[in-house]
Formats: sequence, structure tokens, C-alpha cells
Amino acid sequence: MMGQAFSQKTAALRGSFAARIAAFSARRWLRVAVRLLPLPILALAVWKTKPWNADLSHASWRLLAGALAINLLLYLPIRAFRWRVALSAPPPLPQILCAMLEGFFVGAAFGFGTGDAVRSLRLRKQAGSFARDFGATMAERAAEIVALAILLALAAAIGTTGRWAYALSAAGIAGYLAMLAIGRRLLPTFERWPRLAVGLRATLAASTPGRAAGLTLLVLTGWMTEALILMLSLSAFGLPAHPGAALLVLLGVNLAITIPGPPVNMGTFEAGVAAALMAQGIGSAPALAFALSYHFMMAVPVILIGATIFLLRGGRRDS
Repeated sequence: MMGQAFSQKTAALRGSFAARIAAFSARRWLRVAVRLLPLPILALAVWKTKPWNADLSHASWRLLAGALAINLLLYLPIRAFRWRVALSAPPPLPQILCAMLEGFFVGAAFGFGTGDAVRSLRLRKQAGSFARDFGATMAERAAEIVALAILLALAAAIGTTGRWAYALSAAGIAGYLAMLAIGRRLLPTFERWPRLAVGLRATLAASTPGRAAGLTLLVLTGWMTEALILMLSLSAFGLPAHPGAALLVLLGVNLAITIPGPPVNMGTFEAGVAAALMAQGIGSAPALAFALSYHFMMAVPVILIGATIFLLRGGRRDS
């Protein structure tokens, strides 16, 4: 009897464990499916609007070349320097830039946040540096929340958006402060997991008022550079290219890509750009044509450079 009861209990435990594994697997696939949802939506939008019918014959390739040069020679170095400010004992800037480009390449290939992990992994070859560098990367990402909140408030102040932007801006700042407070409270608990504790300490160390202000300023500087890139690109396609239009597109992109999406933010990026342009009275076909062209122009050269660096460096974690 005791043996039979033990067997029944063991079978029940196995069944419960199998059910939990199945539920976890189902939730994982559901998350993947939700993140990939922008791809079929984009395909449907392309099929319905037929952006290839938009007249792009008048596009100025000189302006597009200028936009691409600013992206490669100014915007990307600003992003690398921004990460340098967040890092503890940072390596030389070229090494940071190489690791960042490698992260872009892998993130484009696999998506789902792999880019940040890879660039932190490839930054140095010292053992135990990954958790610290990844924590600094998270502080850099958090500064983007503050910068986006400031950008939303600015857009509302100059009339580019409605007053709802003020509420969203305040929510962003409140969320950022809440994350820092929660992180400080959780740090003693995380001490039982040394690597997690190292990463969290690095995040908090890079989020002191002075460093957070510096990171936020660099984020805004980078975005103003991106606004200039947008103005040149919009002008190249004969679309409204005033600062307000560029600011609205910039907001649309950054709000859209906060939603976890597929590799290269394919679908979410286009949704942000097209929605911002359509809000300004531009037709869906030219708006989507610009969104696809702009995304291709900004992403492909960076991915190719990152892939080249990744292949040249091979298995090494620094240059």
C-alpha cells in the first residue's frame, strides 16, 4: 500500500512538473508570437497601400548621402560616447564603438534584446566584466526614458502634439524614479546572486544625478542629430522637412520601438514613422514608402559594418 501511494504521489508530481513545463513553453511561444506580430501587420499594410506606387523618382541622392554620412560619422560616435559615460573604467572609444556595432549586427539578426547583451559581452576580454558592463548599458537605456519624457514635453509645448504628451512625459519620469528606488531596495536581496548584484550596482552607479544628467543630455544630443538626419531625408523625398515634422517622426519612432518587437524593429519602426507622417496629412503610400526607405538606409549600412567587425574579430571579445 505504501509503495502504491508513493508511486501515485510520484506520478502526480511528474504530471505537475510536466504541466508547468508545458505552460512555460506555451507562454514563451506566446511572447515570441506577440513580438513577431508587427511583421504580418507590416506585410498587410504594404499589400494594402502599395508603397511602390509612390513617385520617388525625384528623390535627392545627395541629401540622402549627407544623411547617411551624418549617421555614420556623428550620430554613432555620440552613441558610443554616451555608453562610455555609463561604463565603469571604460576602454578606448574605438573599442566601445566596435562592440556597439557588433551589438547592432547581432540584434538585427536575432532581436529580442540580444544586441545589448552582445555589445556588453564583446566589449572586453576580462573575466567577470559582462555583468558590470551590461548593468551600465541598462542605465544608458533608462536615460532614454528621461530623454523621451523631455522630448514629449517639448513637443507638447510647441504644439506638435496634444496635451496628452505632458501626462505621458510625467509618467515616464515617475517610472524612471520608481525603477531606481526599486533597484536600491532590491540590491540587498540580489547579493545572494553575485552577478546580478554586480549588474544592479553598475546600473545604480551610472544613474547618480550627475551621470544620469550627462547621459540624458547625450541622448538628446544624439536625437537632435537624428532630427537633422530626418530633415535631410524628408527633404530628399520631397516631404515636409521642417523641425516640427522631424520632431514628430522622431517621437513616433522612439515611442513605437519601446514596444519589444522583431529583429531590427521591423514593423514597429515603420509604424512610428508612417503614423507621424500621416498625422501631418501625408498619404499612407508615400508615408510607408518613406518609412521603409529610411529604415533601410539607416539600418543596412550599420548592420554591414557591424557584421564585418564581428567576422574580423572572430571569437575575440575585444579589438
